[in-house]
Amino acid sequence: MKVLLVAPRICTPWTEGRKKFFLDLIRQVEDSWQLCGLVTVDAGETTSVPKDFQVIEVGASKEHVLGLRRELQQAVETCKPDLVCYFPFGVFGGLRGWANLWLILSIERICKKNAIPCCTLMYSLTAEAKGYLYRRLLKQVYFNQYSDAGQTIRFGVKLPEFTLPEVHPGQGKTLLFMSGEAGESPDRLAYVMDVRGLRLLLQGGAQLADRGFRLIVAVPLLKNFELLEILKSSTDNSWPRENISFQQEARFPDIYLKAGIFVFPYAQEEMQFVPTSIVEAMYYGIPVVLPELNFLRQFYTEEARAQVYKKGKLDALINGIVELDGNSQRQQDLRLVARKFIEQEYDMANTAADIERVYQDLKN
Repeated sequence: MKVLLVAPRICTPWTEGRKKFFLDLIRQVEDSWQLCGLVTVDAGETTSVPKDFQVIEVGASKEHVLGLRRELQQAVETCKPDLVCYFPFGVFGGLRGWANLWLILSIERICKKNAIPCCTLMYSLTAEAKGYLYRRLLKQVYFNQYSDAGQTIRFGVKLPEFTLPEVHPGQGKTLLFMSGEAGESPDRLAYVMDVRGLRLLLQGGAQLADRGFRLIVAVPLLKNFELLEILKSSTDNSWPRENISFQQEARFPDIYLKAGIFVFPYAQEEMQFVPTSIVEAMYYGIPVVLPELNFLRQFYTEEARAQVYKKGKLDALINGIVELDGNSQRQQDLRLVARKFIEQEYDMANTAADIERVYQDLKN
């Protein structure tokens, strides 16, 4: 099967789940599929795609959309693929949302014109896309296996071999918060605080520090000194200075092996979301604390795989962390059950098999 992979902004920094998913799929299928590709990269950044992929370096955000649209017909004619797979941004608010939607539909039209099956894989989808218009126009898009948005594909993560130790080497009461947000702006910091939930965890700092906890905050945008100072001096940050540390780079699996508990205090529902950091943390054997949100339900329904608390409730978050820390047997149970679940449900081989199935369905 010859497949043309198309995606915007596949370049450093490698902090976004969609980018990782794209590269993981390449590694999974490079020996079984014939691959060609068309990607864009930000000026000055590097990429890790195969050398024969067409790479468009752009200097303006709009060119991630326009450049792909401009070059796709030629890429199709050159590659002559059996299938085109597109990996769009998951943003559907404002002008960026309209541009994103336009490109999805444009790629579908080009593929239809050339009689080539097209598979659009939506790694994430923000709540703005719940509107009637988007639901109507996104009918040919494939979502992750736990989405109720429509057609699904099992989205996986290609993780290295790692034997789970009997006792996790994490440093006891060390909590870990992570967000892959790399955009260095006050708006992106606000997103980390209010959507990714860091604000709530900072507000609980004094109470958690009194109980002996420490916190690692690992967010790439904190390499910006001004944003780091804003975060440190925030009135919501009640952590004593000696109990909190900030990292701008997360190395895997080292970052997970430093922590005893991974905290994922997400603050709102999403329509479509693949929480890569939760998948990684569970794979490396770190007990996870997360809110009771519908898009995370696979991690706590049927079989408990994480410690769950009431969304947005500071006392509930603190109690959940303290309760888990004080119950070593529950930590061990969560580690084993969660690891088994991740190995079964987030295997990248499932993704490859599902795309092959979709291709056969579309071809027929």
